[in-house]
Amino acid sequence: MTMLTTRWNPFAELAAMERDVDRAFSRAFGTRSAAASEPTYLRLPVNIEEADGRYLITAPVAGFKPAEIEVTFAEGTLTISAKHSEEKKDDRNGYVRREVLSGSFYRQIPVGDIDPSSITAKVENGVLSVSLPTPASKQPVKIAIEPVSGRSALESGSAEQPARSVGLNS
Repeated sequence: MTMLTTRWNPFAELAAMERDVDRAFSRAFGTRSAAASEPTYLRLPVNIEEADGRYLITAPVAGFKPAEIEVTFAEGTLTISAKHSEEKKDDRNGYVRREVLSGSFYRQIPVGDIDPSSITAKVENGVLSVSLPTPASKQPVKIAIEPVSGRSALESGSAEQPARSVGLNS
């Protein structure tokens, strides 16, 4: 029977303990590494309501100034984006815990072909409201077929003759 021996490495245990302590302090004080504190694009949550032939899109934008928010429309898609323009003093700025999201967000919503001049947007009490018309109905439209001079195509003799069957040995 062969026994494998493993050499004990005290530094591996110290590294594991250091990770555990870092994790505990991160949970307690909300510290983040430099890479994690870089601005990231968040997916903005929205509510979309339909009433009186219009869509009303609302989204929470607390902490953003109207000048930091951009609403655009192109090729049937409404885009809402924002980015804080505040300057960073240092990583923590005196915060013991920081849970209010800051950074940037970006959201695209397909709305169909509409007149861009009829879109309105406003920010009130930390909520962005965008109002736009619903697109015209895309239901199929039945086209009536009118007979030629009151007769059907078969009666007028203008119908094509059926093709004859041709055998391989003819």
